[in-house]
Amino acid sequence: MASPSLSDFIAPDAITFGEFGSFLTASEAAGELLVSSGLVVSGYVDEITEIIQKHGPYMVIAPGIAIVHGRPSESVLKTGASVVIDSTGVISGNKKNDPVKVVLAISAKNDAEHLQMLKSIAELFNQPGMVEKMVTCSSSGEVLNLISINLQ
Repeated sequence: MASPSLSDFIAPDAITFGEFGSFLTASEAAGELLVSSGLVVSGYVDEITEIIQKHGPYMVIAPGIAIVHGRPSESVLKTGASVVIDSTGVISGNKKNDPVKVVLAISAKNDAEHLQMLKSIAELFNQPGMVEKMVTCSSSGEVLNLISINLQ
């Protein structure tokens, strides 16, 4: 059986577009999508916020992209991910990789699924121009299609 792809972990209603004004606001919005998708309890969003406030923008892993997450805990109900896209970008404080245009929030029930998601995210965003391609999408269906065709 094939390993699940990143698109298997993202529900269409766990993708949103907008102008969020700050990295923290965009990260909280991504966390709230995990909550509304039934993947985590609301306390998980507080964990994301605390980690960002305590450790800074280390989650901004490459130009334009951040992967935010809480700690493995009972707050995680299911493995999954959400995507927040801000075409104008938000400033995280990571000068090398700002502005952040795509924020993924991830939750993992176990280490194997956590690693599979990170591997898929790395594979996806290692492709040239992927952040800009994602920013040009206008619907969650387009985002999921972009992910699917690029992770075959």
